[in-house]
Amino acid sequence: MIPYLGLNHFDVFGIKIYIWGAFAALGFFVGLLVLMRFGKKRGLNQDHLLNLFLWIMAAAMLGGRIFYVLVYNPAYYFAHPAEMIRFWEGGMSSFGGILGALAAFIIYIRIKKLSWTEYADALIYPLPMGLGIGRVGCFLLNEHPGRLTIFFLASGIPTGYGTTWDWSLPSWIFWCS
Repeated sequence: MIPYLGLNHFDVFGIKIYIWGAFAALGFFVGLLVLMRFGKKRGLNQDHLLNLFLWIMAAAMLGGRIFYVLVYNPAYYFAHPAEMIRFWEGGMSSFGGILGALAAFIIYIRIKKLSWTEYADALIYPLPMGLGIGRVGCFLLNEHPGRLTIFFLASGIPTGYGTTWDWSLPSWIFWCS
């Protein structure tokens, strides 16, 4: 069994570094490195790749937050509108991130009149690695506990304030669980 880690943040010289944000940033960074290398091998314009990546990254973060606000708890956020922009306190949606990234891709490709198949092919290549790294951050936070199980790769999650534990497979093992 994988032990319960329950990490939220760590401090570096008095600055709080949040686990999910650090892994999301690492996923974006590794994704960018892989994208630039892959795009260079394909003969794609490096400036367009970098600009497209930055557009997509910003739109994914914005789309992830907007989707979260509108779908997961809209009543709370419309009652407290200042909370909508406080993304550093948590609240992102993968689905919204994908929609935002797709919108940015379409807009950029149309504005620059680029071959969407060539750039989509280059962008999809680093996507699983970047998402996987970001999901490690979710796992360390125990964000998506998944189903109860006795499987040996399950991780323990506390069920309350006592010493009772349930064991569940992290949902990233079976993403559709």
